[in-house]
Amino acid sequence: MTLEEGTWAAWLYDVLKPHVAELVVCNPRRNALMKEGSKSDKVDARKLAELLRSGMLRAVYHGEHGLGTLRELARGYLTIGKDQRRVMNRLKALYRSWGIPCSGKQVYTPRHRQQWLNKITQPGVRRRAELMYQQMDGLSAVRHTLRGELLAESRKHQAVKILREVPLIGPLRATLLLALMQTPHRFRSKRQLWTYSGLAVETHDSAQHRYVDGQLQRSKSHNRSAV
Repeated sequence: MTLEEGTWAAWLYDVLKPHVAELVVCNPRRNALMKEGSKSDKVDARKLAELLRSGMLRAVYHGEHGLGTLRELARGYLTIGKDQRRVMNRLKALYRSWGIPCSGKQVYTPRHRQQWLNKITQPGVRRRAELMYQQMDGLSAVRHTLRGELLAESRKHQAVKILREVPLIGPLRATLLLALMQTPHRFRSKRQLWTYSGLAVETHDSAQHRYVDGQLQRSKSHNRSAV
């Protein structure tokens, strides 16, 4: 059986997996055949069946049910972090929109908060900034609580202890890596694993050629940086 990746894919995978020999959750962006011809549920289902029989579907990984709680906590932690950064960016944008320079992180600290609010003369704008501070504090408290729950859940998994043996990888980063990768066996090669997890080496070259007397020549030495 096959179904396309979407909002309900994870739930459907858990429901249908015990009842079929193989369940393929496919990537809809790679199904070029689905974009051709008329569109309807019946037509799309037939096209998916034809792609499944011919082995042309690109599967999206679903599995490792033992990591379900860790994955959800990691998603929540990362999402709240993004929301917190958005509020912080909006707060700085508010100050800048009224000609108030606010570089650095001092504008966020509770210690200097009243000092920054006093720079806003408009009551409505000042109230809006106060609400943003409240929102930022609320997200920070939730993120701190979720961090503790995430780290507590990670202690149940032996893989986190193995990842922490890698230099510069602490408990939180090891936890997020496990939640992201789930298992290294889902990748065909080590290079794919490194790229997916953000551990791959990236090499950047510049100034490989230069003009000499109007002629383009390859430089004998050029800048190179690796990450």
